Amino acid sequence: MADEVAEMQSASAESKAALATRTRSFGKLDEVRKAKNVARLLKLYQDEIVALSERAESAEGHLLALVRFLASDSLPDPATMVPRRVVESLETQLAAANARIAELEAQLAGSPLPLAQQPQTPSALSAVADALDDDDDDDAAGWGSDGDWGEAFPSSDAEPQPEPVTQPESEPEPEPEPEPAPQPALDTVSLEEHNAAIEAARVTIGDLSNKLNLAAERIMADDARFDKLRTEYTQHLTAMQGRITELETAAAAACEASTDEVDELGAQVERLQSQLADAQAEIMKLNSALAAAESATPTPGADARVAELEERLLAAESQRDTAETAIDELESRIIELEELQEHASRARSLAESRAAELEAQLAARDEAAAAAPAPTSALSDDAADGDWGAWAADDEPTDPVSASAAIDADAELTQLREALTAANSELAELRDEVVRLNEALVAAQATHEQTLDDDAADADAADAELVQVREALAACQAELTKARDDQCAAVEEIARLHAALLNEQATHETTLDSHADLSTEVECLHAAANGTPVAAHAPAAAAFDLHADIADIAANVRALREEAAAAAQARARDGALQAILLQALNTLGA
Repeated sequence: MADEVAEMQSASAESKAALATRTRSFGKLDEVRKAKNVARLLKLYQDEIVALSERAESAEGHLLALVRFLASDSLPDPATMVPRRVVESLETQLAAANARIAELEAQLAGSPLPLAQQPQTPSALSAVADALDDDDDDDAAGWGSDGDWGEAFPSSDAEPQPEPVTQPESEPEPEPEPEPAPQPALDTVSLEEHNAAIEAARVTIGDLSNKLNLAAERIMADDARFDKLRTEYTQHLTAMQGRITELETAAAAACEASTDEVDELGAQVERLQSQLADAQAEIMKLNSALAAAESATPTPGADARVAELEERLLAAESQRDTAETAIDELESRIIELEELQEHASRARSLAESRAAELEAQLAARDEAAAAAPAPTSALSDDAADGDWGAWAADDEPTDPVSASAAIDADAELTQLREALTAANSELAELRDEVVRLNEALVAAQATHEQTLDDDAADADAADAELVQVREALAACQAELTKARDDQCAAVEEIARLHAALLNEQATHETTLDSHADLSTEVECLHAAANGTPVAAHAPAAAAFDLHADIADIAANVRALREEAAAAAQARARDGALQAILLQALNTLGA
């Protein structure tokens, strides 16, 4: 359970870190990519909220299961968990020992010896056994060492003497009892059997006592082990309670953290939803502006100028990239040549040191050759003396190994000098190459600076053109404001004319009603007087004049509506031009 809770906590931490990373990467995107990826990020946040809710429910279920288990009565008793085999075996042995003691006591009770009259207890049996031992010693003393059997066993003709009865001093003197009848002497075999039985009983009692002591020790050891197990169980129970408290605290902290994280995620979701709504509104606004720009007639001069500026910017960027690439290549080549120069310098220093060593060796050899005696003097002396053998011996080389070493040294010195000459030439070439590359780098830097200056000049020119475009835009905005004011005035005029039209319509309806009444009255008069209906045409002419006025008013209204439509088209065209100018400004600013 604890492992699952730890795994859920680690999973929550990992998912939270991953979501934070995704959120940071989302914040670094531009507006277009944000608008495309905001739905995916919102889906990730929703999935994380669902996962956190499931983990919180799982942790709460684990906590409730643990509390339910601890509150139940299904926990085992520690006393019942200890094995009882040793105690049961000791109880069995103790019962067998008690049975054996009872059997021996029954045998002693059925014996014809005086032991039958004694109390049947272990202490009494021990006392009787000691008394029997004493009697055996007395009998051995009465027999004597000289085999006086007569004293020990009197003849059958002699009268048997009664045995004296000893009473303990502490007990009161009992009433006199009748003297027992004389008993015949015991047989020697029965006495030995009796002693053997007593010894066997004593040994059995000792064994049983030892077994009882061992059983008591084992029981004490079991009690000690029970106490130890009880102590360990108590400690384990205390540790479990502490662990339960820790788990409850951890679960409560996890629940609080999950709740806080869920709230935080909810706030982030709301913030993202608001951003999504703003982005959608901005997209709709941009779409409407784009549609208006597409529907409007673009200005050829502005588009051409924007295209020219874009081409110039692209050309400047390509030239700058080319210059930067050339500079990087030159710098890398210079670094390589410097490394080669350093390597050649090290080789040259090694060659010079080796040449110095060889020159020192040659100088030492020349000095040794100069210090040696001249062979001509030896030749003259020996020739004068006639000692040709000595002259021949002096003429031979003293050290052939040194001569070969000198020849090798000369050859090596020659090779080193040649290698030094080659290294010097290569070093000179490398230096020339470095100088040439430095000059090329300087030229490239100058070209790059010239390009930057040209770009700066172009930028200044573009800024000036931008200022002009802004001024033109301000003029367009002023014209647009004026057109809007004219449109508002036209709308007000249309509203006024519409109100006048409504009034004229009401007046026309009233006139028509009066004309209807007059026509009815004229018809009545014609019917009554049978006169001519010439007077009845005057109201109809007035009605026709009124219809003509209404037609004129309607024509004026249509003309005003056409003017309003033209103003709206002009405003749309001005808006499209403004959008194009803003796009050009953004392009120039970028």
